[in-house]
Amino acid sequence: MVISPLHIFKALADETRLRIINILRFHDFNVNELVTILNMGQSRISRHLKILTDSEILQFKREGLWVFYSVTASSFGADFLKTAEPFLNREPHFAEDRERAKEMLEKARIQTRSFFNSLADEWKTMKQDIFGSFNMKSILLEHLQKCGTVADLGCGTGDFLPALLEKAEKVIGVDASKSMLEKAQKSIEHTPFSEKIELRLGEIEHLPLGDNEADCALVNMVLHHLPSPASGLREAWRVIKPGKTLIIADFAKHSDESLRSRFGDRRLGFTAEDLEKIITESGFSIKHQQKYPLKKGLSILLYTANKEYEYDQNKG
Repeated sequence: MVISPLHIFKALADETRLRIINILRFHDFNVNELVTILNMGQSRISRHLKILTDSEILQFKREGLWVFYSVTASSFGADFLKTAEPFLNREPHFAEDRERAKEMLEKARIQTRSFFNSLADEWKTMKQDIFGSFNMKSILLEHLQKCGTVADLGCGTGDFLPALLEKAEKVIGVDASKSMLEKAQKSIEHTPFSEKIELRLGEIEHLPLGDNEADCALVNMVLHHLPSPASGLREAWRVIKPGKTLIIADFAKHSDESLRSRFGDRRLGFTAEDLEKIITESGFSIKHQQKYPLKKGLSILLYTANKEYEYDQNKG
């Protein structure tokens, strides 16, 4: 079907559909989250989502049993939404919807943080079940260049922190879980040059680092936990010095639903196309990409990318 202005105007001529668009233009959500934010029945929300996707105003991606909806980035409908945005921003009750959406994202972050706090003692054993003999540490070190300061964003129990000193003069480990950082502190306190390792408590989307503080950053198996992976990478862009390196490792897209309950995963990995889009739209230029197989049909996508010297973060 060829989308015409008439299709777009019909799709937008409903308050509920405008409310959905108003929410999704900032973050993607699944149906259950939209039901909670808008306090409406699932069948009603699903009906409006179908109209909006049929009109190519929204797009969706199925990840196992979950389906995530977002505003299309480049289409006929996207041009209409750019025109409508100033009017959506003026509506007071639309602002209330956006506030509830922010609360939903914060709730997801708190749940993830609590999940990892509860699993700190078992985390190393649980990871072994997924990674087996795969040596992620050596892979990351292979791609990490010699530098002044490296930040491990989402360092968990700090397994890799001492090894990073092989390539860096200083290591900063950041994690949102206090329990994970406590385990990390215990694991590094008796290692050589532990005084060169600093631990900081904070969210990936709101990093406790200054602008351009790091020469290099790692985002290792973190993005699939985040409500907004793009927000995490935009923060990584902020804290890395211009022209310096970001290394990303994460699951390739898979269908193992058990990882949601066992490991708190929000997303079942990423396609290479989706991950590359997030990386480049966050202000990085990709330099290297590689795929590594794991156990149980899983695999890892690894990217090295450089921070662009000039990039307007307001575009993100």
